[in-house]
Amino acid sequence: MNSMAVSETTILDRLPHGYMQIEGGAVTYMNRALRSVFGDVYSEVSILLSRYPELAFLDEAETGTSLSRWVDIDGVLFNVDVYADEASKVIIFLPDHYLTGIDPDLQELRQSYNDFVEIFQNCFDGIYVADGEGKTLWMNDGFERCYGLSARNFIGRNASELERQGYVRPLITWKVITTRQRTTAMQTTKSGKRVLATGIPLMGKDGKVRKVIINSRDITELFELKERLDSAEKVIERYESELTRLRKEEGKEGDLVWRSDRMQQVVDMVIRVARFDTTILITGESGVGKEVVAGLVHRNSSRRDGPLLEINCGAIPGELLESELFGYEEGAFTGSRKTGKKGLLELADGGSLFLDEIGEMPMDLQVKMLRVLQDHTFTRVGGTKSIHADFRIIAATNRNLADRVKEGLFREDLFYRLSVVPVEVPPLRDRPEDIIGLTFHFLEYFNDKYGLNRRFSPEAMERLVSHGWPGNVRELRNLVERVMVVSTSDQIAADDIPLAQEEPATQVGEVPADLVGSLSADRLKQTVGQFEADILDEAVAHFGSIRKVAAATGISESTIKRKLKHSRS
Repeated sequence: MNSMAVSETTILDRLPHGYMQIEGGAVTYMNRALRSVFGDVYSEVSILLSRYPELAFLDEAETGTSLSRWVDIDGVLFNVDVYADEASKVIIFLPDHYLTGIDPDLQELRQSYNDFVEIFQNCFDGIYVADGEGKTLWMNDGFERCYGLSARNFIGRNASELERQGYVRPLITWKVITTRQRTTAMQTTKSGKRVLATGIPLMGKDGKVRKVIINSRDITELFELKERLDSAEKVIERYESELTRLRKEEGKEGDLVWRSDRMQQVVDMVIRVARFDTTILITGESGVGKEVVAGLVHRNSSRRDGPLLEINCGAIPGELLESELFGYEEGAFTGSRKTGKKGLLELADGGSLFLDEIGEMPMDLQVKMLRVLQDHTFTRVGGTKSIHADFRIIAATNRNLADRVKEGLFREDLFYRLSVVPVEVPPLRDRPEDIIGLTFHFLEYFNDKYGLNRRFSPEAMERLVSHGWPGNVRELRNLVERVMVVSTSDQIAADDIPLAQEEPATQVGEVPADLVGSLSADRLKQTVGQFEADILDEAVAHFGSIRKVAAATGISESTIKRKLKHSRS
């Protein structure tokens, strides 16, 4: 291709499509149509490419070859053909409307291209395309917005420039090219944004990467939300820890109120094991509040959002107890619902089931409960289909189950299944420190329930503290309610408290009359404690050991030791 004559340039200037000739790094000719497209005359290829980086492929045409590309120049689509020989390159720019007017297939292709460009540019996520050498080919508006850069400044340039100029760290384009695998990374932009980027390689037939597509999403707001959420969770955790500490100091957890070390040990044990989904057996005398401890287990477990269902195994006949627990199918027995009924085991799915007075459960039902504890499967009464439910069993009894096992009234295997974690609730007489707190708790509850403003006089409180409470917390609760509703005055006196007359204890020594008249609550407790210790001292001297005294009186060895130690300190 030699330099063109004037007549040739005249002819080329009249062509409706663009024509350009370059030799080395110089633009030797550009016809009128192409000058109007570019809006200027360019004498150097480098200047042209800096203004239109989408033409960077012009350098790819090798001697004796040709190549063709579709290029968007300022919103107009051109089919660009490059023909190269040893001396120069001829480039022809053919507008797409020129071709589509001739070929209907090209019209369809043009529409598909327009749709693609519109989708590409309007995608909220950033999309970046590079070739197998890392050269930037395309980026959409989302990518520019995400990284704070202009496509015009980077099209045709190597992707490493993005990292070198600080627009993104770390760069994943070259990692995708070298590993030929999908790569995801958390990136930081020049403005401090957090971007989640995923690079995907497009492979050629030769097994090499021909294109790299990067999808980027700005997750700065999401990351900030996560940080605020983490911070809020830490604050909540701190508040919960403080609340737990305050509850321990106040000795109150729901309906459970305590001040004594004995109950503090019980509460600590329950809270510690509640988070483990294991069976718990709560033991203690009637009225000590075993059902309240069961509620404490449930509230401190992972099942707190599920139901807590309760059934008293000693208050329902065996046949009815079975249908209540397991449910029944249609027509299972006379009087049953036509649609059948779900049992408590099904209804407790996702929560806890409290089996009170488990020691009264009939033997034939104990066998079925053993299977329930083993694999949480059961069959409804009158049914054949096995049902699985996710629940936790909390059992309670005022019986000595070990003795009932020896008597043949309770299955030994079920006993061991139930007592994975045994929790003993001490009687109220062994924790007199809890009486005042419980009394005020019930006082507040019934004042609120009945719209009253009752209060106990100091003498009334002394009488409550000195009582033995054989009925435990239930007796105290019922008595407080009774005196509150029958009292004619807001101030409840000692004489208003109808405590059962108790047998006088064996007299060890007389209490001086002047002391009786001036007893405060603390002095009364101290005197009663000394009185108990004197009796126990005589008993130990009589029986010869604390163990024998415990066996004879029914008082635990630890209680006897504590009372003796307290009186001698």
